Amino acid sequence: KELAACLSETGMKRYLTKDKQAGRHEKYQFTCSAIRIVVASSQARMGTTTIAFGLCSWLASVGAKVVYREANRSGDLAWLTKSYGMDEHEWGHSFEGVQYCEREWKGESNFLVYDAGKLGNADREVILDADVRVVVCGTKPYELKNTMQMKKQLWNQQAFIICPFTEEKI
Repeated sequence: KELAACLSETGMKRYLTKDKQAGRHEKYQFTCSAIRIVVASSQARMGTTTIAFGLCSWLASVGAKVVYREANRSGDLAWLTKSYGMDEHEWGHSFEGVQYCEREWKGESNFLVYDAGKLGNADREVILDADVRVVVCGTKPYELKNTMQMKKQLWNQQAFIICPFTEEKI
């Protein structure tokens, strides 16, 4: 029954707050310009694209002008633009207030979110030039080696670390 509700035209509403059901979000006035946020991971398939997309979506929902840039070689953006039915433009795509592109953005924005993918595959300059670094890593025994290598690759740069799928106790 729940699965049928999720796949219906309206989707699952049961787990949304009343504000989200009504489509109300508090909006903010952002005075910042072109804040560069890089999302990278310690290894492939850790969820950098999911986290970068989620961050962009949330920023746009609270009033920011936000751009997602695929700064890795995964090619996921081409597939996602088709899957989500994003509007196509000469510079890239747009969807629900977010601009999605594969090249450097020339327009106005409050935030530029770079999906760098696996840290070792990312352009070092993208990481070093970032205003904010978000690193996605794993805590499973076989992932810890990559997490430690990632720490060395950050070249002593400050970063926020996200460990998805990890118990609160860890």
